[in-house]
Amino acid sequence: MTEHDLAATASPLLQKAGLTGPFELRAIKGGANNQVFEARGLRRSVLLKHYFKHAQDQRDRLGAEFGFCSFAWARGLRCVAQPLLMDTAAHIALYEFVPGTPLKPGDVHETEIEQAANFFAGLNAHRQHPDAAGLPLASE
Repeated sequence: MTEHDLAATASPLLQKAGLTGPFELRAIKGGANNQVFEARGLRRSVLLKHYFKHAQDQRDRLGAEFGFCSFAWARGLRCVAQPLLMDTAAHIALYEFVPGTPLKPGDVHETEIEQAANFFAGLNAHRQHPDAAGLPLASE
């Protein structure tokens, strides 16, 4: 999908999220299969993600990621971006935009390892919650 087509497809979802007016998409590089953009020029920046869909791959990448983030966010885990809205027909989702840079191996120290361990422990503290049973298995 071109950026122009994606902007037109995303516009109703942005409006539904209360984000109206002109906006621009800034591509965020690094994803393998999905297209990721920062939607700028609105009341606040949001992350727009267009999920890859292939006829021979029946995984629901959008539903799995949005569901996981929703589960984590609802349990008070704020180290994931807040999921805002999704459009399953268009294979797109809106998330809170969290500025940052990807970590490189030399950037990982005790603090980052501790943050990851805390996230893992915080998430697993809710593994018996009824909503946890509805989460699909991760593909990677």
